[in-house]
Amino acid sequence: MDAGLDVRRAAAMRLAASCPASEYAGVAAKRARRPRISLCADDFAHSRGTSEVIVNLAHGRRINAISCMTVRPGWRSDARLLSGLEQHCEIGLQLVLSDERPLTAMPGYAAAGTMPPLSILTSLPMSAQLTGEIAVEVARQFDAFSQVVGRPPDFVTSHGHMHQLPVLREVILEEAVWRAPEAWLRSCGDRPLALLRRGFRGKAMRSAWHSYGYTDIARGFGLETNHSFAGHYDYSESFAAAFPRFFDGASDHHVIMLHPGAADRADDPIAEARVREAAFLECYRPPEIAASPVAAVA
Repeated sequence: MDAGLDVRRAAAMRLAASCPASEYAGVAAKRARRPRISLCADDFAHSRGTSEVIVNLAHGRRINAISCMTVRPGWRSDARLLSGLEQHCEIGLQLVLSDERPLTAMPGYAAAGTMPPLSILTSLPMSAQLTGEIAVEVARQFDAFSQVVGRPPDFVTSHGHMHQLPVLREVILEEAVWRAPEAWLRSCGDRPLALLRRGFRGKAMRSAWHSYGYTDIARGFGLETNHSFAGHYDYSESFAAAFPRFFDGASDHHVIMLHPGAADRADDPIAEARVREAAFLECYRPPEIAASPVAAVA
């Protein structure tokens, strides 16, 4: 893609060669026993408190997937909390291309030192310079994951699901196909009737529209995606009331996006919702979910 692509690939291959072979072999085995429903806590490393909440839920078997923000300053120290979760919890990479400080120099894309907000990014024209800067940043975030975890991510998603947008999706898929070929990519697409059966239809439909064609494009790269998706709701409403609807119309690989955490960042617009989600998830018991109608969905 750009002049530095071969250099980045060579560096990543050296990194992979230095990681324990058994860790890499374990990814293929995990793919074979992938859960039908992924209860995925996003934003690990968003703050120390949020990371601790997520890990406690994972140890309690309340969730079975965690997506990690490797751009956050606390990523390396927070990642130590993930030890012991690999056997029953998928650990994935949550690429961040907005609102945070990048890991690399991005003079065109993040001239002021912070990546643009989602509201600007969705309409930002992608020049060759910006695309090149994003490609380098995406590679560095993959590096930051593998260097700390010691293996490729089990899945890949992104903050605000920017990885599904035209131009960006090709950049990310190209990186993922050789950095994490056994990983699955999150798709927000779903069947219209399933989307209509759940709450917050407008946001869900917009996300599905942005992901239109994404699964087919990913398959063209030899990569898998989930088959259905839920988790959108109004963060000011009751999570306990919204949660049961997330299982409606679940497919054989259904992802439910969650944001449990702590209210310990002043700039976090959903801080209180994180606390409410965590409180609910700490109290529910997995047998209750297994006994719900979702268990009968093929």
